Amino acid sequence: MIQIDAALADAIRQHAEREYPHECCGVLLGQLSDGPNPLEEIRKVTALHSVPNSWGEGSETRYLIAPDTMFELLTRERLGEFVILGFYHSHPDHPALPSVTDRDWAAPWYTYMIVSVPGGRSAKLSAWQLDEDGQSFINETVELLPAGGSEP
Repeated sequence: MIQIDAALADAIRQHAEREYPHECCGVLLGQLSDGPNPLEEIRKVTALHSVPNSWGEGSETRYLIAPDTMFELLTRERLGEFVILGFYHSHPDHPALPSVTDRDWAAPWYTYMIVSVPGGRSAKLSAWQLDEDGQSFINETVELLPAGGSEP
């Protein structure tokens, strides 16, 4: 399960609408805790790090977080500043379902949050994790919490 407060979910939606008809992208930062089941963990998004889509031409259907941005974020994670829980991006005029390209670029541990943006207005927000063999996505439950998060 992934938890995100309403204000942060709204920030993702607003980012997606601003970037329409291009895909937006960003990083989900937060903390991990044990769930009620020993094999389950709860991921709580406490902040977002929105980034420019570096894909260039074709960014209506693809996104890329620049390698230097990822390097900086991974370095800060190693220093204990936060945990990178995953990534978010938008699907302009497409459902909030992972594409084949999303699967090909994904890593099993991360959460991938997708917001659909039909006609420039944000709609469904979903979350997914790639299975261990990298072949398919598993739908992750999204729990909206009362507002109170932040965006660095």
